[in-house]
Amino acid sequence: MDAQEKTIRHLKGVLQQKDAQLRRAGDLPVVRAELDWIRGDYLWDMNDLELTQEENKSLDNENDSLFHDVQALTQELEEQEEAQDGIPKLGEKIVEAKDLELRAIWKLNGDSSKEYPEGSEFESNQSSGFHAFVGPRNFIAPAALSTSAQPSTYGDYESTDVFDWDNLGFKLIQTDYMFMATSSQDGNFEKGKLNPYGNIELSPSAGVLNYGQGLIEGTKAYRRNDGQIFLFRPQESAIRMQIGAERMCMLSPSTQQFVDAVKLTALANKRWNGTQPLTLYVEEELHRAAQGGAGGVKAITNYAPVMKAIKRAKERGYSDVLYLDSVNNKYIEEVSASNIFLVKGKIISTPVASGTILEGITRKSIIEISHDLGYQVEERLIEAEELISADEVFCTGTALGVAPVGSITYKNKRIEYKVSPEPISDQLNSRLTAIQKGIIEDKRDWIIEIK
Repeated sequence: MDAQEKTIRHLKGVLQQKDAQLRRAGDLPVVRAELDWIRGDYLWDMNDLELTQEENKSLDNENDSLFHDVQALTQELEEQEEAQDGIPKLGEKIVEAKDLELRAIWKLNGDSSKEYPEGSEFESNQSSGFHAFVGPRNFIAPAALSTSAQPSTYGDYESTDVFDWDNLGFKLIQTDYMFMATSSQDGNFEKGKLNPYGNIELSPSAGVLNYGQGLIEGTKAYRRNDGQIFLFRPQESAIRMQIGAERMCMLSPSTQQFVDAVKLTALANKRWNGTQPLTLYVEEELHRAAQGGAGGVKAITNYAPVMKAIKRAKERGYSDVLYLDSVNNKYIEEVSASNIFLVKGKIISTPVASGTILEGITRKSIIEISHDLGYQVEERLIEAEELISADEVFCTGTALGVAPVGSITYKNKRIEYKVSPEPISDQLNSRLTAIQKGIIEDKRDWIIEIK
C-alpha cells in the first residue's frame, strides 16, 4: 500500500470513528480541507462506508501518522499548483489520487463491482457514483465559485448614487456586481465571471425550487484607513459551505475557488465598503431546528419556516427572535441570523453547538478573543430562565458583528439590561474590529488582503 492510499484510508478511519470528537475539538474542518486536495473535489456519503470492527481498529491504531501523511501530500500538490501560476491543473497526480481514493473506498466496502441502475448517470462513470443526488447544480451568488475566473470589464455600470451609510441597516441593498459560476454533473466548476447585479434564470425542475436543496454563505470585507480592502476569515466560510454541501448532498468548490471568487466580487463592489441595542422576543411556539435536521448548516430551508415568527416579532416592535430547543422548549439556541452570548461576572456563556445551531465564524472568533482577554467561556446548555439574572447579553454574526442586547421579552415579561461603563461586548467588538481593520496585529492570519 503506497503513501497516498494509506493516507486516504487513514482519513476514512478518522472521519468515520472520530467525527464527534473532531467536531468538539474544532479539527474536523481542518481534516476536511486537507482531504479536499486528495479527493479532487469528489464527495461521498460517509454512511456508505461499512467498516468491520477489525478495519476500524486497524485504522484507529494508525491515526498518529495521519496529519504527517496529509501534510506531505498536500505540500507536494501545492508545489505543483504554484508552478502553474496558481491554476489548479494538477494533471496526472490528482487523477492518480482520485483513482486511489475510489479503489480504497471500494476495498473498504468489499464491493469492487458496484453496479448502478440502467440509465443512471453513474452507469458509465463509476467515479461519480458517490454523489447522492442528481440534478441541477448551479452556484450563483456573490460568494460563488470558479476554478480560474478572470475579472470582467466593469464598464459604466457602476452607479454614482450617494448613500446614507449611517442608516443602511440590514435590508437588501443592490450592489453593482455579482459572480456566477456553474458546476457540471461530474463536479467540475466551469470558469465563472462577474456580471452586473440582476435576475438569474433557473429551470422549473431545479432542485432548489422543487426540493429546497440550496445553501447560502456570507463573509465580509473591510476597508482599512489606508484604503486597502481585507476579507475576514473567508476560508472558514468556504469550509462551512463544504460541510453544508455534504449534508445537503450537493457539490462544493475547493476552498481556494471560493476565496478567489469572493475576492473578485469584493473588489468589483469596493465602493460599497464603508448600533443600536437589540430587542429580542423569545419564541415558544415555533422552532428553527430539530435534532437530526440541518440546523447546523446554512441550508436555505432553515430560514423560510421561521419567517412567520420574525414577522410577528417585528410587528410587535422587536428587533429579532430568540429560539428555544425543539425537545424541551426551555434551552436557548440562537437568534434568526446570529449567535447569542450571556455574561455573568467574568464568565461568558453561549449555547453549545450540538447540530441545531450554526457554528458562526464571528462566534468562533469572539470565543478566541474572549480567552485572549482573560475571560472564561462556557459552551453549554443554557436555560431561558438564566436570561433573567444575566449581567449582559449580546449577539454575534457576520453582518451584525457584535451587538449588545437591550432587552429580551420572555413569557410576556420584559428583561432589560443596563449599560455598564465598560460592557464586555464593547471590549470584544473593539478588539474584533481592530483586527479586521488592521489596527492591531493579526496573530492568527484571519485577514486576507485583496490585491
